[in-house]
Amino acid sequence: MRLRSAHQIVDVSNGKLVHELKDHSDAVYSVAFNSDGTLLASGAADRAVKVWDVATGKRLFTLSESTDWVYAVAWNPANKQLAAAGWIAACACGTCRRPGQDRAFSLRARRAVARLAYSSDGKTLYSLSEDRGLKAWDAAKMVERTVYHRQPETPLALPCGRITCNWPSDAMTACCHCWKNRQAKVQSEPLPVKPKIQSASSPSVGDKIVLPATIDGVIGRAGQTDFYRFDAKAGQEIGVQLLTSTIGSKLDPLLQLTDSSGHVLIESTNGLLGYRVVKDGVYAVGIRDREYRGDATMTYRLSLGDLPVVTSVFPLGVQRGTETEIHIEGVNLGETKSVRVKAPVEAVIGTRLPIQVDTPKGPALGAPSVVVGEFAEVVLTEKGNTLPVPGRRTAASLSQAKRRRGNSLRKRRTAHRRSKRAPSRHAVGLDD
Repeated sequence: MRLRSAHQIVDVSNGKLVHELKDHSDAVYSVAFNSDGTLLASGAADRAVKVWDVATGKRLFTLSESTDWVYAVAWNPANKQLAAAGWIAACACGTCRRPGQDRAFSLRARRAVARLAYSSDGKTLYSLSEDRGLKAWDAAKMVERTVYHRQPETPLALPCGRITCNWPSDAMTACCHCWKNRQAKVQSEPLPVKPKIQSASSPSVGDKIVLPATIDGVIGRAGQTDFYRFDAKAGQEIGVQLLTSTIGSKLDPLLQLTDSSGHVLIESTNGLLGYRVVKDGVYAVGIRDREYRGDATMTYRLSLGDLPVVTSVFPLGVQRGTETEIHIEGVNLGETKSVRVKAPVEAVIGTRLPIQVDTPKGPALGAPSVVVGEFAEVVLTEKGNTLPVPGRRTAASLSQAKRRRGNSLRKRRTAHRRSKRAPSRHAVGLDD
């Protein structure tokens, strides 16, 4: 396909021209075959999307809802849904069955939508706009599902599916983002990589790194622990992400943050850490296998700096059919202190509801969630509350209740000891 009003269908086995399609009146920007290769869609600067019969080269019908140039077209692999997008900053989507029976929807974006792609199961439509915005849409309902972190440069491609990257890590950071679509987590990202940094076996020795940074390493022998030192200021918020299984590693990681003397300040086994620095000094991040194993397959990718990380949420549950304010704690979250979460009436008891925490630096890491419960969640204060029955106390309220019971028990024991030490009047009379 070239930037011309005609485009061609060529037999790739012999290079011969099969059909030349000339119905567009302006430059053709995008073409796409449907899943079985029987239909071809084309989008052009003449503000039209045309659908062609591949076997005969005949134009079947034209979709003319667009009011400006069409930059991208994509077929849903699960059905005959066709999506088109362009300079009007909208995606016009229709179920193409027969001419005259298409339906159109509009998905708004800030700038022109340059790329479209469906997931392999056809349930999600991804759109990439010229303002570096990436979004995921529910393909059935045509409603926005996820807004991804804005790209640092203008992306030129949008592949979907299971991608295995076999090139060196420094090449990857120069060319692409890999995203985990359900959690919107970055799997590989273009942070400044320090592939030549030598790790140390102790938090008190070794070269320092400058934050933010991404480091590729390997736990190559049994018992090995890698430490990376850095300077931090009081009040600075440090976010740490360690990728292992998502990049094909067999490492079962234990991640630690220590001071320069080796005292462990915080540790994690889920590959994420968030810490607010108390005082100026030298700190270190340590990485080892939980079972102290080590070999060439135990690679890792460490990123640390101003990453947004959620470290805890409270309360831990939401009653089914209600809406609750969930308090958020973490680092680099900006002004986000709480979010409201609603549990649907039809939600299954015991399932977890994911919490979307948006920050100025993009969606927060940590996959925070709350449990759907049957009864009301009650947070007890120090003064006490009336607990409805049926009902359930949170972990914090239980600990408060235990403290009150402990205080009451200590008071009774103290009073009992004092009564035993004090002589009775009857005993004094006998001594006289």
